[in-house]
Amino acid sequence: MSKSARVDSSHRIVGLGACGIDMLAAVRTYPQPDEKTRTIDPIQYYGGGNCSNTLVAVSRLGLSCSLVAKIGQDANGALVRDELIKEGICVDHVYIRDYLQTPLTYIIVDQSASTRTCIHSPAAEGVLCGDLYPGAILKNATMCILDTRHTEAAIMLAKAAQQRCIPVLLDVERERDGLQDLIPLADYLVTNTAYPQLYNPTSNNRVEAMCSLLLESNAKMVITTLGSAGSVLVVRKSECTSEVSEGCEEIYGLKVTSTFIHVTADESRRYVDMSNTKHTASNNNNTSTNTFTSETVPASTSHTASTLECIYVIECPAVEVEQVVDTTGAGDAFIGGIVYGLSARLTPAHMLVVAANVAGKKIGEMGARNGLPTWQELHGLLSEKVSQ
Repeated sequence: MSKSARVDSSHRIVGLGACGIDMLAAVRTYPQPDEKTRTIDPIQYYGGGNCSNTLVAVSRLGLSCSLVAKIGQDANGALVRDELIKEGICVDHVYIRDYLQTPLTYIIVDQSASTRTCIHSPAAEGVLCGDLYPGAILKNATMCILDTRHTEAAIMLAKAAQQRCIPVLLDVERERDGLQDLIPLADYLVTNTAYPQLYNPTSNNRVEAMCSLLLESNAKMVITTLGSAGSVLVVRKSECTSEVSEGCEEIYGLKVTSTFIHVTADESRRYVDMSNTKHTASNNNNTSTNTFTSETVPASTSHTASTLECIYVIECPAVEVEQVVDTTGAGDAFIGGIVYGLSARLTPAHMLVVAANVAGKKIGEMGARNGLPTWQELHGLLSEKVSQ
């Protein structure tokens, strides 16, 4: 990553979403029911929450960040706030309430299986529309990120961002009340492995489901994280500032594959693959192709029927690491890399590689934030891969 790829700190990223304490217990193996086990090390306490973790990742990469969240006036709340300030994140809109307990997530890290199990205790009240002052929150903002918590407040802030031509990135993990009203307000959608096919359960494979989500929303691109299998991005050709070449390209040691498909929607909003391009995609560990079915899917408000679209499909593997210590927050770290890549105007392929390296660095440390790289560390890591 060249020096020119560094984003200056005038970029201001505003995030609204989860914020709390992560209580981590590392065990050798996850216990069976009624079985007792011991932690490997003393229980550790860290700041956590999807949106908060992503902002820490972005802040370490040199961008200015501000969080909108709600915490309790308790010891955990003080720990959360102090850690955010230490990371350089503006907490002017982190609302403290004396009648709330700060959200807490108990995380059991199974070191033998490299997995983690989360038990979440939310606050009794989230961020409310009445808490928000969008003009002040979005002042000088260059991007707004949301993690689907506090949905009504998120919709309000997304609409305010849209009015100010501030792009919105939405992190989607599962269905929530109001989510279908929030998705159309997003410019960029980042999902976990499961969500695309929750959105379109009639799809034949993940890529088809991702294309449905892309074409039925206002999003410029949809990105899906696949854990140790890497990530997939689908983007309209019309949104690419430079031509994407089909084939395999090695970027900082990762082999990124780009293909394209043509899709169209008939009067019933049924998506059909018009290119007959066969695209191999991982789907529940089975290999399938992206031939589109003629199942009826929800109508889009932004794209008229019978519109032919060229969609690029870009796949990036995960970074190989010597030891996976803790996957907590890996997806949040990945999104931090995406936010950085968008701000730096990297190509989609380069953006996925940067995000993969941010996430790969994180999983080598316990907690959602300890392994997150600074810009200097990321630059050094990528420079080493070029010289190898």
